[in-house]
Amino acid sequence: MLVYIDPEVRSAVPRRLEGTFPYIAEVVQVVDHDAGMAREKIVSRPALMTWMRRTFAVAFLAVAAKLALAQR
Repeated sequence: MLVYIDPEVRSAVPRRLEGTFPYIAEVVQVVDHDAGMAREKIVSRPALMTWMRRTFAVAFLAVAAKLALAQR
């Protein structure tokens, strides 16, 4: 949905938000639905969960090491 905004109007923000909110709401709904399906597929596989935990642990340690070795 495209909303024409008159450049002469001083308060165009409410009009812009009016045109943006329906789009944002639809995107959030689609992403939430897809995330729920992906979450179920990941959580139902214990081996995948183990590798994800290991990957996050290694990434966390790498960031910690980088911060520890950084010069101020």
